[in-house]
Amino acid sequence: SFQVDHIDESLSRGWSVLILGRAQYVEDPDEVARLKELPGSTPWAGGGRDLWVRIRPDETSGRRITAR
Repeated sequence: SFQVDHIDESLSRGWSVLILGRAQYVEDPDEVARLKELPGSTPWAGGGRDLWVRIRPDETSGRRITAR
C-alpha cells in the first residue's frame, strides 16, 4: 500500500489517497533513466535516491477533508 496526504491547517482542509496493489522494484536501467527525467522526480528534501518502486494498483480510495 501507499498513502499520501495533504493538510492545509490555515484553510482547514486537505485530502488523503490510498493505493493498494503489488509493488516491485524497477531494475531495468533504461526505465530508471526514463523515470529520473520525469518532472517531480527530484526529491524535495534533497539527496540522491537510488531505489525506484512501481505499484500496480488493484484499489484506489481517497477522501477530501473539509471544515464543518
